[in-house]
Amino acid sequence: MDHTPHPSEFQSRLDAIAAARGDLSDQAEAMKEAARAERRAALIDDLMTPPMLMLCLVLGAGAMFLGRLAHFLHAGDQLEYQAITLEALIGIAALFVIRVALFVKERKYDVALGLGFVLMLTCMHNLVWLWPRLFAAIFSRDYVVAVENVTEPGTVFLWVVSIPFMAV
Repeated sequence: MDHTPHPSEFQSRLDAIAAARGDLSDQAEAMKEAARAERRAALIDDLMTPPMLMLCLVLGAGAMFLGRLAHFLHAGDQLEYQAITLEALIGIAALFVIRVALFVKERKYDVALGLGFVLMLTCMHNLVWLWPRLFAAIFSRDYVVAVENVTEPGTVFLWVVSIPFMAV
């Protein structure tokens, strides 16, 4: 008895093998595309990190500026320890609002927000010394005079102590 398969049966087996290979190559192609997409997303994340860090730094400084402006609009040009603490608390509240509004979840962006906040808290008086007319327009001339009486340019102001960090 002859065990040779009929040509149509043989062709159907070849077609089944080719279809299975096609399914495997489709899966392999899908895996390659997923890997490409993942690499693309990682590259975009790497490229966006420096601008996002700078944005968070500026937003942290802006939160402290808003805290200082809100306190000034409410209480005037007080520069005592309690007033600066209140400004910091208002700024921290603004910082958390910004953090929640922007869905900041990564620690590196939290650090940039905090660093911007602390820099503005301790060094804003240097900006007042650099641009007194701008700050007089935003706050008042009395505020600028009070800041200039209490602080020195080129220092870090920690509530009641000015620490020089550069020669002016």
